[in-house]
Amino acid sequence: MNMYDQRQFARALTQSAPETPCHLFSGKARDVEQRFDIYRNNVRAARISALRQVYPVLDRLLGERYFTAVAAAFVSSQPPTSAVLHCYGDGLGEFLMSFPAVAQMPWLRDIADLERARLKAFHAANQIPFKPIPDDSALSWLEQPLAWHPSLALLRSTSPLLRIWQSQIDQLPMPRAEDWQPENVLVWCPQWQLHTERISSLQADLLAPFRSGSTLSQVLAFSSEDDAEAIPALAELVAWGCLCPA
Repeated sequence: MNMYDQRQFARALTQSAPETPCHLFSGKARDVEQRFDIYRNNVRAARISALRQVYPVLDRLLGERYFTAVAAAFVSSQPPTSAVLHCYGDGLGEFLMSFPAVAQMPWLRDIADLERARLKAFHAANQIPFKPIPDDSALSWLEQPLAWHPSLALLRSTSPLLRIWQSQIDQLPMPRAEDWQPENVLVWCPQWQLHTERISSLQADLLAPFRSGSTLSQVLAFSSEDDAEAIPALAELVAWGCLCPA
């Protein structure tokens, strides 16, 4: 099979009404079509199953039939670029918003983004988090350049994102309308321990500068909050292992 035939074969696997690739042959033409249909359906089912495994909470919220329809449309329009299917599905949350039935529920996109962030964090490179060592003569660690842990993701949602996600994981009631408040959610995986935590807006603001590298003293100096609030908030992030030496 040459390169052209390979590309034709790959396209035929994802087209909604594909023709059988012309280079395939068997004893009977009808046999080729039937066999290729079976293979194509198995490939599509495997990709949908991979998405369902990556997005179990989204699957539960949408319902099996609707999730399958969304996943099938995604599979047809965005085939995988890697043979490793656990990497497949990036962008499903944004794709979901193209469906009118759920376009007015952006928290579903946030749920998809959270589940994706957890998968990426789990497979991210491991790096030993920064741990300050007190020095009585000079707090040199305050000037240590720091950056986000490779696994870290910050999601700033207009919905009670973590409570929605936890309600499905722990089979609890969904948040009530009066509890519908924005949440900042942090995902990271230091030393192969996956964490998902709600953080304050202050902590989210303090964390942002470290994405491109900064020091504790710089972040505290430019913070608009009083040190009495900023220092404990930042100290908790450091204790959690969210930052690494840059």
